[in-house]
Amino acid sequence: MTNVESPYLNNLSRNHQFQGHTNDCGPYCTAMAINTLKGTRLEGQTVAENLNDWRCKAWHQPLRRIPHSATFPWGITAFLTDYGLKTRWQIFTPFASLARLLDEGNLVITLTASLRHLLAHYRILGSIHHESMGFIDPAWPDGEIQYQSREKFLAGWVQTAHTMIAITLPD
Repeated sequence: MTNVESPYLNNLSRNHQFQGHTNDCGPYCTAMAINTLKGTRLEGQTVAENLNDWRCKAWHQPLRRIPHSATFPWGITAFLTDYGLKTRWQIFTPFASLARLLDEGNLVITLTASLRHLLAHYRILGSIHHESMGFIDPAWPDGEIQYQSREKFLAGWVQTAHTMIAITLPD
């Protein structure tokens, strides 16, 4: 396997936001992604408050987030789409797809077993190396890339059914 790095890694580090002691990793990753791809200054807390609304825009839309708790991948995807970003979420993603998506210039958010919180944790994938994975992580107070062994990442990722969100700039 070759080393792959997100083309957005430096901008993601500059746009990093710390979620503090909240369970808002999904909204904070969403804000960091939008700020990186659209040049905005959206705050993660603003995204969380928007997604906390139990009411959906239409009766047929599924709940995007349990208020002040879990954010569903389709909620993140819908929010990103509202900002004009082409996005999709997927479960049972083959590991090789992560490297391909990064190599193709996509921004990738992964969901893994929680490092700190009760259920699961969203992080933005920054790099894939032979033995390690690098992330921009809203649970860390700074925007430095956080490394995790590939083995440990895979163990946590399997617990979330290999869930990921891929984002591309619109054509």
